[in-house]
Amino acid sequence: MPFPKVNSPSTGKAVFIWGRKLRSAGFEVITTCFAHNFEYVKSLGVDLIFDYSSTSAINDIAPDLDKGACIGIFQAAGQVAPSCQVTHESKQKLFVAATNRAPEGVAPEGVETEMVFASVGAVIYHETSPATSEGFLPETLAKGL
Repeated sequence: MPFPKVNSPSTGKAVFIWGRKLRSAGFEVITTCFAHNFEYVKSLGVDLIFDYSSTSAINDIAPDLDKGACIGIFQAAGQVAPSCQVTHESKQKLFVAATNRAPEGVAPEGVETEMVFASVGAVIYHETSPATSEGFLPETLAKGL
């Protein structure tokens, strides 16, 4: 995945993030939140929003992801199971990266998931920190974006 840049050209691909956004890397951003937060989340640059408290969320999300190319799902918070179910329902083979480990038996057969958060004392973000804090972030703040 490319690092974020100011005014990144569109990749023509989407990324589904259950609780976060990735607009600055050139992706269409699809996410979830409570319905009462839709306008606020939309103001952050999100392209498509689903209510994660809806009983039909999983069945609603997968068909939208399948309208184009999706590079995967990032589960930023909460249980990993819903993202695994979205992946399972999708026609694409989507990888689930999560900030917490998927309990055994949560991921349906054929669904790959990996925890992408490190424990205390681990060196993490060695590639993304410089790309964000030494380039993208200062340039974005200077331009008032």
